[in-house]
Amino acid sequence: MSAPMELTEDAQRALEAMQSLTEDQQRVLRLSIMQGRSHSEIAEITGMPLGTVKTHARRGLMRIRAELEGAEASRS
Repeated sequence: MSAPMELTEDAQRALEAMQSLTEDQQRVLRLSIMQGRSHSEIAEITGMPLGTVKTHARRGLMRIRAELEGAEASRS
């Protein structure tokens, strides 16, 4: 029964981690994750070069992962 509560806590931590990203990283990840857009579509929508979109996505995800792992370590 605790799974939904854990999911809610994880989602909240992910949202907080996302807010620590640059504006461009947030925009790219929102378009990718929440709207299901491809890197090419995001480049077209934002006017960013495709390589920049890929870099923002990768660095943003790496930063979120690091923050979530740090939060998990501090909970243990």
